Amino acid sequence: MKKDEIIRIRVVSVAVLMAALALILIFGAGSGVFSKIIKEMSSADSQMDAVSASMYNLVFYRGMNACYELLFGAAISVTVIAAAGIIIKIKGTDICLRAAVVTDTVIGIFLVLSFILEKNVFLHRIFAKIYLGVFEAPAAGERQLGVHVLIAGILIVVLSILSHLLIKSSGILKMTAYKSDKSQGRFIVLPVIYAMLIIDAVREWAVSASSGLSPLSGQVYEILRDYYFDGRFLLDMPKWIFVLAAVLITTVITALLKKSVGKSFSVLLGVLFAVIAAVRCIVFAFNLPALFGVVSLDEKVCSMTDTAGYAYIVLFVFDVFFLTVLSVLCLINAQKKILIIASGHAVISIALIFILSFAGIAAVYAGCAAADVLASAGLLYVVYTGSGNH
Repeated sequence: MKKDEIIRIRVVSVAVLMAALALILIFGAGSGVFSKIIKEMSSADSQMDAVSASMYNLVFYRGMNACYELLFGAAISVTVIAAAGIIIKIKGTDICLRAAVVTDTVIGIFLVLSFILEKNVFLHRIFAKIYLGVFEAPAAGERQLGVHVLIAGILIVVLSILSHLLIKSSGILKMTAYKSDKSQGRFIVLPVIYAMLIIDAVREWAVSASSGLSPLSGQVYEILRDYYFDGRFLLDMPKWIFVLAAVLITTVITALLKKSVGKSFSVLLGVLFAVIAAVRCIVFAFNLPALFGVVSLDEKVCSMTDTAGYAYIVLFVFDVFFLTVLSVLCLINAQKKILIIASGHAVISIALIFILSFAGIAAVYAGCAAADVLASAGLLYVVYTGSGNH
């Protein structure tokens, strides 16, 4: 067999392994490993014993879920993009492959350790200290994680190591078709990291922390998070999903056209995604969940929740537009201006959250939407007037 044929087989094998890793992440472990347990513990029909369903165990699984959601979002995003990038030959695939091997290995180890240490009292006490302010945990309760979590974790680690070896032996990281350059693919993982860390994690933490400054705002935030938007299609999904969709659509269209799409495509796709988000929000607005007599008997709390809900769905639409445009531009027109705009958006968003916290959750969400508008205007400037790599 010729050397070129061997290399081609190894490259295809890397794509197959990336696809296999993505499938194991989705169906073997799943994004709801810990969130399903949390919902079961919080359910009125829960069959768990009192010890297993205690507050100490609940905060343990909440802490594990917070860590897992970050790892899962990063791993599935870069793994899927890497697999698609190999198949359709997109620049920046080399970056995604490196990131995929690292994140997949980390999440595999996390799943294995989660199963092994699920009943570790010391770990339970750490999360009790973080969430409840007390370093204690009377008992860990019964095991809630299934053996499939352990098996999935081991498979992910093994396949990640095998992927690393094949990536090195195939030389794919040095191939021109996959290697990022100054104008294309250089920031391919930036929007994923930004959506996952800044939007889904840091901004959400800031909203939670600022709402805690007022008992009333804190109550409204809890209702929004645990009841109002809980389980609502799209509205309850992490923002990195929209980023992943935008990147995949862009890579496929680029492959079909055999050239990079124009910068205006970022705006067109952003508008399309924003319209889809807006339609979902309109449907939701006409079917608001009942509040009075269900979650509270305080009319003021119910009124504030509805107002904050409307503010959030407006923010949701602007988030989708901003992240979509950011994702496409990072892929087809990498510029330092984009990094500056994203950094500015993060700083302004967090600052406005704490500045407006005294006015309630609705004002906080309105402030975040304003930050989206400013950042989107900056990205539109890059699209229509920016040029070069300055």
